[in-house]
Amino acid sequence: MAAGGGGKGFRHAVGDGASNNGGGIILSWTPVAELWMRFYVRYPVGFAFDSADLYSKLVYFNQENPTNNPHFYWGYHGGATGGYAQNDGVAQTASSPYTWNGIMGGTTGDGLWHSYEIHVKMNTGTNDNGVWEWWIDGNLAYSVSNIKFSNNAAGITWHACAIGENFHNPANGGVVFVDFDDIAISTTGYIGPIGPKNLRVQ
Repeated sequence: MAAGGGGKGFRHAVGDGASNNGGGIILSWTPVAELWMRFYVRYPVGFAFDSADLYSKLVYFNQENPTNNPHFYWGYHGGATGGYAQNDGVAQTASSPYTWNGIMGGTTGDGLWHSYEIHVKMNTGTNDNGVWEWWIDGNLAYSVSNIKFSNNAAGITWHACAIGENFHNPANGGVVFVDFDDIAISTTGYIGPIGPKNLRVQ
């Protein structure tokens, strides 16, 4: 699977150790209560963690109003694709059966581009009706509609996220680079992976 062509990829430095963060970039947009975000990530061949219970924050969402704290991160959580939504001291964890080992075809990075897409919709008021779902390489991996991103979500929106955040206990003997590319955000619906190019019809 290939990514690229836009000329605006991002290379994230990742070192060994707990909660290691090599510095990310911030994306911002007009505040919204629902969005889809698709991006590609490539871990280098042999990229390793020191435990199967690995963590890798690929995106970290912030919000327009920090008072009600509806932020969350998404990436690899406990060895599976998933994340952590925190609101007013209450945490909700989501995890799918799509694991690091399953996606990479083993315990270490495969050097290939993989497509990740997340969809979030803010809960209304104090209700547990927020939507959280994601796709891996175009396959729906997780979908729920009972998340409480905020304990009082009236008027609360998201307006920014960090790309490339901290990793927990990589074990590569030094700094290596994880690549991000082809980031797209939609407020109207599912984006999906980039289609193949230069196909010939016979």
